[in-house]
Amino acid sequence: MEDGGKIDINLAGQLFRIAPPQGDATRLRRAAAIVCDKVREIEKAGVVATNRSALLAALEIALELLEVRESPSGLSDGDVAAGRGRLEAMIARIDQELAT
Repeated sequence: MEDGGKIDINLAGQLFRIAPPQGDATRLRRAAAIVCDKVREIEKAGVVATNRSALLAALEIALELLEVRESPSGLSDGDVAAGRGRLEAMIARIDQELAT
């Protein structure tokens, strides 16, 4: 339901009426879906209390966000290392071809 620019969002079984940032209801719904997915993951791992699982889901999402924000390229350390390895292998092949 929409009311005065606000939309209803269901998070962990609780209904919230929220005004989407910049009026982007689709993005807010996508964000809510991410939180709900995380809550389900945590509950499958054995955490039952709704408030606790919602907070743990929010914490996991925040940790993922920090990983992206703190990486200069937005890539994980593993992605950067893998890319660096491929580039070094290509450079070695180029050097080898130039030497022959």
